Amino acid sequence: MCGDYGENKSVDGDYGENKSVCGDYGENKSVCRDYGENKSVGGNSRQHKSVCVDYGENKSVGGDSRQHRSVCGEYGENKSVCRDYGENKSVGGDSRQHRSVCGEYGENKSVCKDYGENKSVGGDSRQHRSVCGDYGENKSVCRNYGENKSVGGDSRQHKSVCRDYGENKSVCRNYGENKSVGGDSRQHKSVCGDYGENKSVGGDSRQHKSVCGDYGENKSVGGDPRQHKSVCGDSR
Repeated sequence: MCGDYGENKSVDGDYGENKSVCGDYGENKSVCRDYGENKSVGGNSRQHKSVCVDYGENKSVGGDSRQHRSVCGEYGENKSVCRDYGENKSVGGDSRQHRSVCGEYGENKSVCKDYGENKSVGGDSRQHRSVCGDYGENKSVCRNYGENKSVGGDSRQHKSVCRDYGENKSVCRNYGENKSVGGDSRQHKSVCGDYGENKSVGGDSRQHKSVCGDYGENKSVGGDPRQHKSVCGDSR
């Protein structure tokens, strides 16, 4: 999560609630270097815990601490999130909705191409549920799967991505802008409807691109663009 980049980088949202992830800048400390628990990694500081070094299992990486498990353990800073740890670990959101993000596949592999069902797609790759299943790489997120599916984060915070299920409406049909798709409703924008490109799907609007409409390849669907692959178009 850190690596060599300027101090005081924000992981999610603006600096107000979310502390910087890196650098050596006093009381807030770096997320990946000797600092007390309960620091915010992204989203709402009340929901997050430390992501890195020397801490017991069951720490929250994002979303509700009751639903998340540690992403780390003892491994090098560039270690794969899904390598050398037991299957069925929750990487983000509700453990009942999430699966491993990885498996054995190349680092540039498309999120929705040639990989088992129930892979996580968007947000911080640690925070979202499967968008796929057995379908082609460009399959619509909202077609041919059961209603009331959660897209990411806590099911209590998210609206269903699909169709015809009453008061909660579909994220992509007949609802006003600014609906929350994942994480904190204060940080998210509508995924669909008539709106210009560059809308935020999750996390910080500065980091996300539109999921719907016409947009180029390799756009980020959610979380940090450095962590995500394109969900649409001709992704590499």
